[in-house]
Amino acid sequence: RTSRSWSSTTPHPEVSFGYHGCFAYGNFLYTFGGQNSTGATGNVYYAPFLAGGLIGAWSTTTALPIASQYTAQVHDGVVWAMNWGNPSKTYFALINGDGTIGAWTETTAFANTDRVGMATASWNGIVYLLGGRNAALFSYSDTQFARVNHHGTVGPWTTTTPTPGAARGYFRAESHNGTVYFTGGHDGAPRNDTRYAKQNPDGTLQAWQAGPNFATPRYFHGMAIWNGTLYITGGATVTGGNSATGDVSYAAINADGTPFGITLLAP
Repeated sequence: RTSRSWSSTTPHPEVSFGYHGCFAYGNFLYTFGGQNSTGATGNVYYAPFLAGGLIGAWSTTTALPIASQYTAQVHDGVVWAMNWGNPSKTYFALINGDGTIGAWTETTAFANTDRVGMATASWNGIVYLLGGRNAALFSYSDTQFARVNHHGTVGPWTTTTPTPGAARGYFRAESHNGTVYFTGGHDGAPRNDTRYAKQNPDGTLQAWQAGPNFATPRYFHGMAIWNGTLYITGGATVTGGNSATGDVSYAAINADGTPFGITLLAP
């Protein structure tokens, strides 16, 4: 679970690029929407994984209907993308065997669609949406979930256990083995906490529990879970400023779902 030195691979076609959705599925890495040097974009790119952790050439596939920042989730060959904005919309598309993505279709919207900086996760055929802010900088503490239908649409959104403490936005969530995790974010100041809640059979979440804190509070960071380890990467560290960190930290996840501890890796 330790990391060797970082290496460069094929650069992304968008030279100056951020606020995008990103995930790996099958043998491909994908990016969705975001902000480039000229403004918001709805472009979708994918690139194959190569030996040694490298990636091959980037290609474009079906663009999203709205140029915007996005958060994205994938499950069983279906990808869902939620744009930041007013209104926020939920789209889904099927991933083809060659890595391309089919046509985007709008599906059931979640409540309070004037929302940016929300976190999303998915597990066992259920998509979760957590928190975020609206245009007036009001933060939400709600947690909503929707069950995925067999053709990729999502059913009605239902509320479950809200996120604890002050409402926050610009944080990250992931799921692993029936547990949803979120880290960091901004609730008036950058946060450095880890929270987790177990999934019930009906999709609702049990009470949120506190995990270990990481060293540097942050928001707009990255988060991933792989092979029983939770990783957090980079992020902004000062409210309204230009200070950011490039560090990478990780925590092993115990068999019962609890994060064990945070270890800092070199930037």
